[in-house]
Amino acid sequence: MSNHFFKQLDKNFTLDKLPGVGSKLAKKIVSFYGSLETTTEAILDGDIAGLSSIEGISQKTAINIVKTAFASIENISVEGILKTENAVKIHDRILKIIFPFCSTNYAKNKLFLYYPLPPQFLEKIQQRYEKLKIAKKLVGDLKEEDLEKIKKILSKISPLYITRKKKKVEDRVVITEKEETYKEFINKNCSDFCPIYLIENMDEAIDYAKSFSLVLLISDSLYMDHSLENIPNLEILSTSTDIIDIFPELVLSFYTQKYETINAVCNLNDLLKELNIMPTVENLVGSINPEALETVAEGISYLTLDGDIAEKIDPEIDRYRTALENLDGIISDVEVWANEEISGKIGESSITLKGEQILKLLKEADEMGSLRGIVEEDIVEIIEETVTKAEDKIAEKLELTPSELEIIEGLFSRETAYPLQVNNIRLRELEDTLRRNYTTKKYWLLKKIANQLKELEETTRESVKALLEFDVHLAIALFAKEYNLSPPENLYTDTYGISFKNGYNLFLKEAELEKGNPVMPIRYKVGNIPKDQEAEVGDERVIILSGANSGGKTTCITLLAQLLIMAQSGLPIPAENAKIGLFDELYYFAKTTGTMDAGALESTLKTFAKVIVEGKGSKIILVDEMEAISEPGASAKVIAAILDMLNEKKNSCGVFVSHLAEDIIKFTKNKIRIDGIEATGLDKNLNLIVDRTPKFNYLAKSTPELIVERLSRLSEQTPDHEVYDKILERFKEKENP
Repeated sequence: MSNHFFKQLDKNFTLDKLPGVGSKLAKKIVSFYGSLETTTEAILDGDIAGLSSIEGISQKTAINIVKTAFASIENISVEGILKTENAVKIHDRILKIIFPFCSTNYAKNKLFLYYPLPPQFLEKIQQRYEKLKIAKKLVGDLKEEDLEKIKKILSKISPLYITRKKKKVEDRVVITEKEETYKEFINKNCSDFCPIYLIENMDEAIDYAKSFSLVLLISDSLYMDHSLENIPNLEILSTSTDIIDIFPELVLSFYTQKYETINAVCNLNDLLKELNIMPTVENLVGSINPEALETVAEGISYLTLDGDIAEKIDPEIDRYRTALENLDGIISDVEVWANEEISGKIGESSITLKGEQILKLLKEADEMGSLRGIVEEDIVEIIEETVTKAEDKIAEKLELTPSELEIIEGLFSRETAYPLQVNNIRLRELEDTLRRNYTTKKYWLLKKIANQLKELEETTRESVKALLEFDVHLAIALFAKEYNLSPPENLYTDTYGISFKNGYNLFLKEAELEKGNPVMPIRYKVGNIPKDQEAEVGDERVIILSGANSGGKTTCITLLAQLLIMAQSGLPIPAENAKIGLFDELYYFAKTTGTMDAGALESTLKTFAKVIVEGKGSKIILVDEMEAISEPGASAKVIAAILDMLNEKKNSCGVFVSHLAEDIIKFTKNKIRIDGIEATGLDKNLNLIVDRTPKFNYLAKSTPELIVERLSRLSEQTPDHEVYDKILERFKEKENP
């Protein structure tokens, strides 16, 4: 980019003046992209995904930033070409037709950037069409079920907002006696992931080891209290240790906070490779790096949405996790079993004392302490055997290894007493040991995964943005397929007009697809554009379109507006062999409904004065029946004057729909072409028989008598028939005096 560009950027606007952006957020945007230059490039590239991943910027704000910045830098208005509300409404309705083909909200929002561009952006428009050709071929080559699979996965992808609250690890603590190290951790927001404390002496490390399952001591001290060596849940790391090895969540939180999106991107990566279309997709949206995404897929498969280790990844972690989850229930169940076992065996025993008596004696042993030495040896043996079996059951249910069996010793006292009760101190020690082992093993595996993924965050971000962009291109291509649309054959910046064949109004096509009403394609030409060989017509730029009521005049000029809007937006168009001159301004005036007020003429004259006088660029004006502004004679004179003035502007075109063609032409001073759409009768279903394609240089009658005849024949069995019949007689009288 040129220096002039950045001077223009600084002069015309600053980031903090963009919609929704203050100075604080502007600094955050530049910090995110690294420099003003890369920020500007991102904005001009329409990087809505990147902008909206910055905290404080919604997708709507990102869209407004891109549109406003682009318009300001290029010195154009965002909707600069569309000069009337009616034209804007056509553009909005076109976008609404495309929206259902989008799988993501991102694609719907990005479509708002597909607004008509002026002629100087021909290259950008052509680039959009090059992408469209690639996307159309891709859609055409894929099976319907494969497209549905792609769309289903795409629907799970969204920009990388930081949406999920970071989960703090409460059973791990980081401590250090170095204030500089402590401040570094705090400044990097590491305390979001686990507690961090600044200690004054090593005795505090011992205290923290009593409260947390895992203590990471960050220290370079040559002298270390030997008592620390015997603390199993304390790890000593130097200050030179990679911060990711201390806080693996610094890396992993990126993946877990947007787990669904990243997982979907990885799944889509697999599907695109399976369908052998990844090269085509990359041709559309840039490098995706499939190999890197495979590594990401493997890494996140180890994780849960909360940043924990997923099940069936590490048997040891699964074992400790299950043991901790079930510990209280297992202990309670075994305690009940042990007391029932003792009760049953002693109750059935054949010793001198009756069983019930011994049980009563054991229950009253609180004041006597252990009954060992008081009761018979058989009783002592029953209790000791039961305690041993109870510990074995606990070891089995907790899946303890032989080396871990010592951690359950003493859960039940071997002193002769009944009922057996769990030693709560030993139970807590058992739980602490299991949790310490679980936390330590999980930490080491998280550290390994973080190191596997730490270099892939940027690649993942780029892949997410690329596949969101893929949804935009895919949606437009699917829209083109459904509506049978194609790029224009040629676009011009020095020739003014439009020529096409087999064109059809997009809004009628929408109705056809929904309800089955067939659309009749038409051919037409306006201006000095290279013509279709079948179109025997000159280069007239200003035209009156005459013809039958309900014959398709409004449909025709609406189609002209659609073709121009879509072509200059880089969207596929509903016409073949289309040759389109790009305009700086498009005016579309829809038919006025209802009664015009007294100020209608004055208002209309002011509007058209501005249209004619303002702006030096090329323009096209499409008007649907403006004769209602005054009585027919006056309206014809006004329209004639406007047509003459428009005709004198060599870079402008106009099509005016009017029933006053004969009157208007009497007052024009320049040669104005009149085209016509004429009805020739009624078919068997009483529908108008009309060739919707305008005839060049042909004055068509509005044929209102056909409408009256239609109503008369439809109402033959009703009282209304007489009214229509009498009106029809008057038409016949005029034709046959």
